[in-house]
Amino acid sequence: MRETMLHLDKALSEVERERFCARLQGEGVICEAANASMKPHLIFITYDEDRASPHELVRMAADAGFVARVIDL
Repeated sequence: MRETMLHLDKALSEVERERFCARLQGEGVICEAANASMKPHLIFITYDEDRASPHELVRMAADAGFVARVIDL
């Protein structure tokens, strides 16, 4: 398992964050989509490296309508 942070191009509301996290979990590659940090444009996630890569996480964000960058922890 690997932990990382996604830096999104906009601050997400609580509802947007919940929808995005549910979408990530629905992809079957996200084990845990934690609540955003104190800054609503950052989301900490844990994922299985055997099932996803950082590039795929960025693609999933793009599919949801966001521009994202992976911040390696």
